[in-house]
Amino acid sequence: MLEGERMKTRLILAITHASAPLMVRLARSGLIPLWAVVRHRGRRSGKVYATPIAIRPTADGFVLPLPWGEGTDWCRNLRAAGGGVVVWQGAEYEVTRPEVIDVADALPAFNAVLRPIVRATGIKKFLRVQRAVVAQDAGSLIERSAYERAADHLACAARGVRPSTVCPTRPRSSRPRGRDRAGST
Repeated sequence: MLEGERMKTRLILAITHASAPLMVRLARSGLIPLWAVVRHRGRRSGKVYATPIAIRPTADGFVLPLPWGEGTDWCRNLRAAGGGVVVWQGAEYEVTRPEVIDVADALPAFNAVLRPIVRATGIKKFLRVQRAVVAQDAGSLIERSAYERAADHLACAARGVRPSTVCPTRPRSSRPRGRDRAGST
């Protein structure tokens, strides 16, 4: 049985290492609100790493699930350095004060749809980080999930009201979009 666990771990590590570059690009793009990239510096090497992670925003920072526990290199690096950078939804956030918390403390960061999924995954530990600069309006960081937006659209449609398609509280990326990328307007 022990040999079977080792093979399973090796397989997971091989898949993770092979897919990491693609996952980093996808997480950095902001297409999936539950994904982000954490940039951290190696404790011994000093090398800067970019690791794709799952993430949920809070009023003053983020909660990051630790499915493989607090012994993962990226978690240990963030804790040793006292922070790092989170790239989420196309914007960069400097984060500080990393703290390992349990599931009870992390659940409030997840909406009603995601809480049962978090419980079902069996993840017991999470990393809470705070943004280095916290905006006056804490709600400006919290991205509403697709489920919450869909529920709003359904509620508005039932009342015959057209829902707003622009969320003024969503953080804007400093990266140009569309035709502006090529320099033409």
